[in-house]
Amino acid sequence: MFSSKRRKPYLIPVILACAISTLLITLIQVVFFSDDSNHLIFHQNLHVNYEQSSPSLSPISNSFDHDNEFRSGNESESQSCQKNDFYQVKLQEAESELDNLKKQLQDNNPTGKSNYKIGQFHYNSNDIFNYDIGKGEPSFHRFMSEYIDFYLKHKQTIMHPMREYRDYSIYGRPEKVNIEEYGRSDPEDPLSEETLRGFLKNPKELVEELTRNHKIITDAIPSHAPFPFYKGNGYILAANGLYVWQALLNIEVFRALGSKLPIELLINVESESDDTICNVILPKLNARCIHMPTVFGADVMSKIKFGAFQFKILAMLGSRFQNVFFFDCDAMPVRNPDYLFEWEVYKSHGMVLWPDIIKRTTSPDMFKIQGIQVEKEIVRHVADVFTDPKYYKLDKKDEDINWERDVNFHDRKGALPDWSTGGGAILMNKYTHFDVLLLTLYYNLDGPFGYYPLITQSGPGEGDKDTFAFAAHFYNRPYYQPPRPPHYLGVGIQCFESEPVSDFEKLQEAVNDIKVKMERGEKYDYLKMFHDKIEYPNREFLFYHMHQPKWDPFRFMREKMTLNDKGEDQRLLGWMKDVMDLELVCYANMYHDICEMEYQFTCFEGHSQEEKDAICGFLKHRMEWLDDNTWDKKFKGYSYAKFVKEVES
Repeated sequence: MFSSKRRKPYLIPVILACAISTLLITLIQVVFFSDDSNHLIFHQNLHVNYEQSSPSLSPISNSFDHDNEFRSGNESESQSCQKNDFYQVKLQEAESELDNLKKQLQDNNPTGKSNYKIGQFHYNSNDIFNYDIGKGEPSFHRFMSEYIDFYLKHKQTIMHPMREYRDYSIYGRPEKVNIEEYGRSDPEDPLSEETLRGFLKNPKELVEELTRNHKIITDAIPSHAPFPFYKGNGYILAANGLYVWQALLNIEVFRALGSKLPIELLINVESESDDTICNVILPKLNARCIHMPTVFGADVMSKIKFGAFQFKILAMLGSRFQNVFFFDCDAMPVRNPDYLFEWEVYKSHGMVLWPDIIKRTTSPDMFKIQGIQVEKEIVRHVADVFTDPKYYKLDKKDEDINWERDVNFHDRKGALPDWSTGGGAILMNKYTHFDVLLLTLYYNLDGPFGYYPLITQSGPGEGDKDTFAFAAHFYNRPYYQPPRPPHYLGVGIQCFESEPVSDFEKLQEAVNDIKVKMERGEKYDYLKMFHDKIEYPNREFLFYHMHQPKWDPFRFMREKMTLNDKGEDQRLLGWMKDVMDLELVCYANMYHDICEMEYQFTCFEGHSQEEKDAICGFLKHRMEWLDDNTWDKKFKGYSYAKFVKEVES
């Protein structure tokens, strides 16, 4: 390109100046003159066509063809190498200057004018190890590190004063707030704006700070994942300590039901892991353990201490699957859920959630923080979002309605529909709902003394459960949630959640029936026409969420939890027809793992030798009693040892 006879010494700084200028101009064009649609295309291209990116002077490429750019055709090889070394140094300096400029732009313009999006600068195909987040990917580490850095700059500094409301009871919820039963006895029990504002008092300064931070965070969240690692379908669970054991029981249930899809188990740190489970048992079941330090990197782990309610979102982010089905360790399926990945309602919505037992108790301030206007207009009745509102409007003229007192707040346009959302299972397409996942993580990072008091106002199950729905609501992303709360059954706190396909079919029947009756002039009756049509026993179930007690066989034996007041055997999970006998299968699996295989599990190391000697007799008796008293013909006489051989073959 340049002849050695014609090259002048002063051309060297000119060439370097041009190279640096090109770098800076390219960056400024990307940062200041790209709009949101360009960012969307940018992220889509990275996701779909990542490996085909060519070396260029762009913010995402660290690959330069130095030899062709600067080599003279008449130079000797040694002269060329010497000059290339010189130019390499200068170009590295230019790249360093570019990186400094990027940092300055991010620090000075985190949102707004710079159109900054988390992760927009960092990715090139040379950085990818094996397209497997679970084995550690530097690009994903940097993305999460950037996300956490950005959050830490904009985390809340004003804490919700909810400690003043706590009585430190066994439930740890406010004494002054009595919202336990809303919707349980009467689904039409109204929760007006006035009632909701009376639960917890939210400091004005807190609401203002969260409003500012929410805008900054959501402006910076990319709409799609800026890396190509999410592929395929699969399940993810998250656990530590004893819950790793419970996760094993859950995974064994998946396989007993015939599930074929891969399963991942995210464990916080390796010290909380179990070698027997991770290295011996799970590999035989097309499942594996992944560990947070490997998935998210040491930098992220050193910057922030994650709590239990962030664990679920991190598991979904760190799973390698694009379509990921999260299950709590204590949420066990009673039907094979593999078919739901192909369900048309899921494909069209991109996310399926399951409801909780009570109505939403969200503070109106939450919608203010999100920048969503809740209007003076009724658009639904409880969970019936389908029937024309003219059939159930209040017997008042609009001008006579006291909107703060007379109307169920979550029936109004702009609010989130009832019922509240549970957290036992979540099915999500991370390509269409990646921004929802990142916003959900933010809600949970600032959750305990920020968003949790706003979303549930210290109601039952306070934590991550409603945050997915609120993130989807903010981004106007579709999702499907069955319209009826779970059905409680058994000893302790146990509930069955709906099988959504049959539930959706019954919902369609109810809606069509209501339409016909309304056209005939009948009066709208929510309980008879809608609620009861899809209530138990007219429902089928997908999974059992066992809040208490957890699956600890030593505790069951020690506290005699499997016996009733008369000292007789009883079922902890109740009696349920037409689904797997979950209790029978779990006891058979526990007997196989602990007694037949004599696996040594970390979580049981502290038990006395006397308890260890007695546990096999307890498990065998329990398994035989359940088998003699089962409704489940398919799993009567179930042998896990035989099942394992079938799986391995």
